[in-house]
Amino acid sequence: MKNIKRILFLILVVFSFHELAISQDISNGNRLEGLLRDSITGKPVQYANLGIRNSLIGTVSDLEGYFSLNIPDSLNNNALTISCIGFKELNIPVSDLKPGTRNFIEMQPEIYELSETLISRTHLKQKTRGLKSRTKKMVVGINGKNIGSEAGSPIKLRNRETILRSFHFNITYNVPDSAIFRLKVYDLSSDSIGLNLLSENIIFKIENDDLGEYVIDLLPYNITIKQDIFVAVELLGLYPIESIGKTWYSDRINVSMSPDLSRGGIFVKNAGFSKWEKIANNFSFGFWFTTLE
Repeated sequence: MKNIKRILFLILVVFSFHELAISQDISNGNRLEGLLRDSITGKPVQYANLGIRNSLIGTVSDLEGYFSLNIPDSLNNNALTISCIGFKELNIPVSDLKPGTRNFIEMQPEIYELSETLISRTHLKQKTRGLKSRTKKMVVGINGKNIGSEAGSPIKLRNRETILRSFHFNITYNVPDSAIFRLKVYDLSSDSIGLNLLSENIIFKIENDDLGEYVIDLLPYNITIKQDIFVAVELLGLYPIESIGKTWYSDRINVSMSPDLSRGGIFVKNAGFSKWEKIANNFSFGFWFTTLE
């Protein structure tokens, strides 16, 4: 139990350190605001990742395509990277953006040519891949301090063609009114976290009364994987219950974790273009898939 407490303490320290580093850096900087629009339809570009590569600076656009981001003076010579599934990535010099006004930014749609993979389902068997855990004694706390932050763990798929049928995790504690997340599945074929393998966003919402096993049906997305993967959840929005007030637990959701003999570990990154950091070796998130193989 002492080791578990140390793991949980380490996770909270990492997030707190990142937040402190950002607040100290942006005290001498500019606040940038903007609206992201589809260059063809004019519709808002929702849930795009914006940030400075290899830094702790980043955010996500909302349902209206609006974003707000504080850029420290030390990064004024860098580019603001904007990325969203279905659109070509943008890299705009920070010096070209105007603080104190809403910058209007158009994103060009990108057409993906997907290779069709046909797997006969006649003789497929349903299996479980990942770490299945429903314990309340070993948990990881997720809070709403850093929109666009991600956390995840590796999952071995035995390098065979696998259909992802559903994604599962267990919620042990849930205080906010609601929270919005995005599921991400990254390539892990080279033993390092690579590109996102998904061709469309998988957005899910956790309501205040959601406790126990949470399941996302993946069959509508037709996801077929041929390699080991890294699965992560990205925080897009978290909304505390106003009557609770600003207490240390008002924005917390706890998810089961599990000992991991393969030392897969728990990884976090502060923003969409930050570097991944491994904060636990012998534990992993209680994330698992039901698969068809």
